[in-house]
Amino acid sequence: MNHEGMMNHEQSDERLIGRVVATEEQPNTAFEFQFWADKAARIGIGSIVEVVDRETTARAYGIVTEAHAYNDAPNALSDYLGSQRRPSADGATLRPEIRTFKAAVLRREPEEPIGAAPIGCVFLADDEAVRKALRCDEMELPVPVGVYGGEDANPVFAEGLHLLGPESGHLNVTGTSGLAAKTSYILFLLTSIFQRFGKETADDTTVAAVVFNVKGTDLLYLDQASDSLTDDDRRVYEACGLDPKPFDKVEYYAPSFDDTGEIPHSYRSHEDLKAPTPFSYGPEQVLEHIEVLLNQDDVDAKADSLLGFLRHGLRDGLPPVDDSPGSVTVTTLDDLVE
Repeated sequence: MNHEGMMNHEQSDERLIGRVVATEEQPNTAFEFQFWADKAARIGIGSIVEVVDRETTARAYGIVTEAHAYNDAPNALSDYLGSQRRPSADGATLRPEIRTFKAAVLRREPEEPIGAAPIGCVFLADDEAVRKALRCDEMELPVPVGVYGGEDANPVFAEGLHLLGPESGHLNVTGTSGLAAKTSYILFLLTSIFQRFGKETADDTTVAAVVFNVKGTDLLYLDQASDSLTDDDRRVYEACGLDPKPFDKVEYYAPSFDDTGEIPHSYRSHEDLKAPTPFSYGPEQVLEHIEVLLNQDDVDAKADSLLGFLRHGLRDGLPPVDDSPGSVTVTTLDDLVE
């Protein structure tokens, strides 16, 4: 593209917001670059930008990590005197302002050889640029995990093979406590996985989730449709290609309310809903999986022998205690303590 063509492209592209500036003191590197942006540009920390080289087809994608704004005042005192020592007073001259940003390089094209980020025009990332910057275009099983950009709502994906299966890692969701935002996001991610996993995999492989409820009644109606979705919520689902529907297959389990093991202790008690399946456990089950309750470093030879003694005792009856005749049958926690 010649210089005239580049200028026409710049003037017609609404995403153009600024230019890379590389000085002798702050040159571009392979890891970060600086640029100035138009004052009206909607950009800030976390924004994804695309850099296009002026003379070649080289591109770089970055995420804004720092933001600065300054004018031509050499120091604070000159600005103070120029404003007549009053915050509300207009200066004798209108000082030009500039906004500069620092961005970390996410990806570059071509990727080899690895060199400094190009010096060129800076554009706000669109849907295609976001996918390239976050390498969503290289994912084998892309799972939508949210959207980027306010009104544009560009979908963002994570590699499904890193969330599920033998190569998966740990997903940590953080945020302010008490807003139910983390819980809501985890549920959104689960429905995204369920819906996408069924569409993208050709084999009979399935995926399921085990959720331990610590949210009271909040998670007891996942199989029921919600009437509180806003237009923004539906826009996010639509951008991600998801159907805002309740979970299809949900099984609830709750502790038994009494010794019969037939009545579940649960707030999910509406007559129109399927009741949870009651469950119960006792000392025998606890001792069978005692390693999940104790730190293995704390279980020395004596403790291990004691646990083995209790395991056998629960099955065959414990030896007599003091002068008690015969073995002791353990059926409750009080029996075990005794």
